[in-house]
Amino acid sequence: MSSTNPFRFLAFTAPFLIVSMLSSCGSISNEVPEIDVQISTAFNHKQTRTKFKTGDFLVNSPPYIIKAKVPTSRIEGEWGNPNPAKYPLDHRWRIDVESIEATSTAQAIAKATSGYDASVDRDGNYMFARFERKQFKWGKAISYFSQFTDDTGGYVPHNGHLTYEIWGTTSDNRHIVHLTCSVTHRDLEEWGPNVRTTRSIKELHADKDYKLVETCASSDFEPTLSELDRLLDTLVIKVSHSN
Repeated sequence: MSSTNPFRFLAFTAPFLIVSMLSSCGSISNEVPEIDVQISTAFNHKQTRTKFKTGDFLVNSPPYIIKAKVPTSRIEGEWGNPNPAKYPLDHRWRIDVESIEATSTAQAIAKATSGYDASVDRDGNYMFARFERKQFKWGKAISYFSQFTDDTGGYVPHNGHLTYEIWGTTSDNRHIVHLTCSVTHRDLEEWGPNVRTTRSIKELHADKDYKLVETCASSDFEPTLSELDRLLDTLVIKVSHSN
């Protein structure tokens, strides 16, 4: 059993992997979006804001080499109430806004019935749960839980890899919006040798912890899903010309 990947939100493991930050087809804008969100005290730990022009390195640490395929703005930090979790990636959150003609992504999101067929996953996640549709001030989106590990085990939901994701497009289809946050639940096992594995998707979906993630109150997670939704609802996007 391998340890948590420090680049969990950026790539899945492969030798000297170069990962596209763009999953949809469309014309690429030369404009870097100016973004802002209203960040509450609980989310305002280790906050960073970064802009990436096309071709800039998102990660340059072999074997993880990732370049921005479209102009992208990012805000990220950690949630803690009052302090961040003891494990480095627990409650880490990130918002990416990509400047791209997003019609095909909007269509994929509109047709999706689950995380499995949403056609937006870029991390090679093997598990999806709790699919929902969302409406934000800036546009429409879907949300779900995902899970990824560095090895091939079909692990049940657990703290350390369980991730809440929101994928959306702005109303004018000029931007793709993506939120990720590592979430935890008091009744889930911490990542380690005690986490159970399953042999099939059917077995995974029948597991008690998968059912817990699917059916428990959204307020049972840390941070709560409504907190994350409210954070993303404050997103404001302005467009500025890159030099």
